[in-house]
Amino acid sequence: MRVHLLRKNQSSSRDAETGFALAGFLIMLPLLLAILVSVIAAFYLLKNEGESRQICRTTALSMQETVATQLNELINMNPAAKVLRAKREAADQTVKAAEAYPLLLPAALGAQALVVAEQTTFAVSQKLLIADADRASIFARIELKAKI
Repeated sequence: MRVHLLRKNQSSSRDAETGFALAGFLIMLPLLLAILVSVIAAFYLLKNEGESRQICRTTALSMQETVATQLNELINMNPAAKVLRAKREAADQTVKAAEAYPLLLPAALGAQALVVAEQTTFAVSQKLLIADADRASIFARIELKAKI
């Protein structure tokens, strides 16, 4: 009888230990699940941030290449702009000199008007390049927002 009671005591002792372990596990389970969900969410956010950053970098590089082409064209127009400014100064000086000779004044004013028209056309072409660069920049920003 004594052995039977001893075995019964050991058996109930094991059941109690198992019960305490199970209760401890059940208490810790929400904490462990919260930690697991937090870690998964952190990895997900880091992955999305990295992808977004990569999209921003590639789009910005593409936009800079497009705008750089147009800005280089604009810079290449500088020598022609200098020539037009020199022509304008010469035409203005010719008009001043022709004021003393009334017969030459209409020809000088016509030449000056022609240079002014050339400058206006040139200015419009420069503004078109700038507007095209702005347009490309705006479309790139819209595309970037759509990707992100």
